Amino acid sequence: MTVAAVILAATPESALADADGLPSVRRIADAAWSGGATPIVVVADDRDALVAKALAGAAVTLAEPAPTAAGPAAQMARGIDVALAEIREATG
Repeated sequence: MTVAAVILAATPESALADADGLPSVRRIADAAWSGGATPIVVVADDRDALVAKALAGAAVTLAEPAPTAAGPAAQMARGIDVALAEIREATG
């Protein structure tokens, strides 16, 4: 069974907040990976590439967020769409 993880970061600052010495987005992604989640999708605004840097080497897909005006549900839907696309492209 495939179980995806979608990590939503409301702001780059929340993604990069300290979580016991690691950026929170990296700690969450590592926890999802160790729990067997695949794919792992991070939806975050990353204009300065700092979130990508925090995720370097992790088995995650960093996705651009939906327009902010569309609200939180659009961010969730964006993550789900990206995860579904990755599952459909998987072979096994």
